[in-house]
Amino acid sequence: MIKLEFIEVNAKNYSLRIEEAIKKCPDLKKYVDSITNKFDLGNSEALINYNQCLFRVLDGLDIEIPPEHLIPTAGLRRCIVDILYKEINPRSIIEIGTGSTAIIAQLFALRGITAYATEIDQNSVESANKNIKNNLNMFSKCTIFKSDGGILDWLIEQEKGIFPVDLVLSLPPYYLHGSPLKSMNRGFLGTKNELFSYAEAEDFSIQLFNEWINHKDILPNIAILWKSQDSLFMGLDRLRYDFSESKLYRITSGTRKRILSIHN
Repeated sequence: MIKLEFIEVNAKNYSLRIEEAIKKCPDLKKYVDSITNKFDLGNSEALINYNQCLFRVLDGLDIEIPPEHLIPTAGLRRCIVDILYKEINPRSIIEIGTGSTAIIAQLFALRGITAYATEIDQNSVESANKNIKNNLNMFSKCTIFKSDGGILDWLIEQEKGIFPVDLVLSLPPYYLHGSPLKSMNRGFLGTKNELFSYAEAEDFSIQLFNEWINHKDILPNIAILWKSQDSLFMGLDRLRYDFSESKLYRITSGTRKRILSIHN
């Protein structure tokens, strides 16, 4: 087993407790069970409104999420952006697979960073552009490219003029078993184009990493979010890459621990 050092971070430090969020957004109170006094995490509408509240209160961003699309968790995404900003301090970034909100790109743009993103689903592209337009008119800092299924090789061939770029990142979402239209046992949803099975997500991350290696001269840094420590180890075994100089963050997000790996 490879011995690696992890920096521990908790995404709750980038969020608001339910009680605090309700004070800022009183409409959330209707999702609290009157008997158990617990917030209904299995209710997709509740999760949408909760995360919309967090982005609005903490970042001044109003996001819209189309029906059935993946709900971005505010704490995890704000945590990842903060880590990458401190570790790399990029002037420009590319996110592979931005989803319907383009929230990662928008969070970077709020810091004055030029953000590019790709997305394969046409509905998500349209929604992402709408979200960007609605928030501070950030078209000058955020650009979404409709992917044809390619990853980095495709983007570099099609959009040579945007390079070099300081950082490429990807947060491939996962589902466990059954329909991808509802992620795990909570109400986070997600369309077929947005979610990967565990094996598909690992294959995607491996392909992205291998394409990045061939373009390090114009893309010096990469960051990938892995489902778990085991998923990272399986990826390392397949890649045969020297990770001794890589930065590894173990991020606690609710009941899960995700691994953010940063390489240059």
